[in-house]
Amino acid sequence: MASVNVEFSAKYISKTDNKIPVRIIIRLSNREKKEIATGVKILLQEWDTKKLRVSKKNKDHNDLNLLIENKLAQINSILTEYRLMRRRITLQQLNEELKAPGKRENFINFYSAEINERFALRIISEKGKAQYKSQLVKLQAFKKNVDFSEINENFVKSYHKYLVNKGYKKGTINNSLKNLRIFGIFHFVIDTFFKNF
Repeated sequence: MASVNVEFSAKYISKTDNKIPVRIIIRLSNREKKEIATGVKILLQEWDTKKLRVSKKNKDHNDLNLLIENKLAQINSILTEYRLMRRRITLQQLNEELKAPGKRENFINFYSAEINERFALRIISEKGKAQYKSQLVKLQAFKKNVDFSEINENFVKSYHKYLVNKGYKKGTINNSLKNLRIFGIFHFVIDTFFKNF
């Protein structure tokens, strides 16, 4: 289980402007540790040690705290997604996820990157990679860009109807829908669709 904490330490004080950076410290279960910069730098007396946020002594405290909250939300979103997929995350993966947030918002980008990553890690074979890519092409023909937020039961119903209208056989259609499930985060949506189908 990863822990995520906001840290503000006087030992990092800048000699040029006397400001201290607010950092987020992530510790993974294997004791790996990573420091993430929030971009927020304030004076020692502007830090609220109880709330672990910028105090009202700084005129921009609301905006600066929003920057901290946004970075925390981004990190927690990544960690939650990996937990839901029942996958362990490494610091390197976390770093890559933070550098490419678009991959997380767009399911097509995520799906494509995930296929390549699973192949690189030898989780899937060359044949498996080709099969997943084939399913991805079908999905892109249905809708070129798909955000994670769009994938719900209505989306699955529409995609199912599209595949039926295209003349695909029942087995191919089921495989196309189950491929959405393989990535772990749409289990409930896909399971509900098949239950009601």
